[in-house]
Amino acid sequence: MANNNSTSKAQRTTITLGDIELEVFLMPDGEYRLSQTQALAAIGIANNWFSQLNKKTPKILQALQDKGFRYESIEIKIEGNNSKIKAMSIDDVSKVWGYFARNNNDKAMDLLESCTAESIERRADAKFGKVRTEAERDARLKARLEGKIARRTLTDSIKDYLDTQDGLSDNYRKWIYGNATDGMHEVVFGMSAIEMEDTLGCARHKSRDHLSSKCLRRIEWAEASICQQIDIGFEPMQAINRFNRFNQIQKMKPERKLA
Repeated sequence: MANNNSTSKAQRTTITLGDIELEVFLMPDGEYRLSQTQALAAIGIANNWFSQLNKKTPKILQALQDKGFRYESIEIKIEGNNSKIKAMSIDDVSKVWGYFARNNNDKAMDLLESCTAESIERRADAKFGKVRTEAERDARLKARLEGKIARRTLTDSIKDYLDTQDGLSDNYRKWIYGNATDGMHEVVFGMSAIEMEDTLGCARHKSRDHLSSKCLRRIEWAEASICQQIDIGFEPMQAINRFNRFNQIQKMKPERKLA
């Protein structure tokens, strides 16, 4: 695991993600770095977690490296201050948050979902000329992190997509909801929605009432990501294929929730 111990000078500022404060450092080469301690604390992980990767959890390190994790942590000397702070790249922070999100860390999942939604929203606003103040964006991000913005379902996104499309056949409009639902379940569980219901032994369209919290988190993450793709103009099945291609998540076995 690479770990650059050299010291660099940097400018410092603080950003907020909801109620979470993160120190950001502007390096001489123009790159940004985040406080290692704060990046881990944001998802409830102790700072010594990194020191255990090589010694106790090599499989976790390998899984992160397979996702492009480099861990080039450096010590930063802040301009006008003699203290030194360990910092890491934004890409590495996102890889770590992604790892914990895939392993049922709700804080990491909420951060990734909320930041992804804001990033796409910013680009959509730019295309449509919609202006929001930074205060408005901060408020929306905080609301997302607190769960106050209602979860958008696949059905919602498909309906809105169909309303904007002319020339689609009646057959397409009839089957796209079921096809997209099956496609999403194939990505997450490796089986169609009906096959999953049969595996769980539950009534049709009632699988969410029987899935474990871990399975629910995974499918809600997939659904939110796919909806974001549809909402910016991708055809539903194309959105599902893009999610599958870019994430390549390990398929889960559908697990029943504990009684």
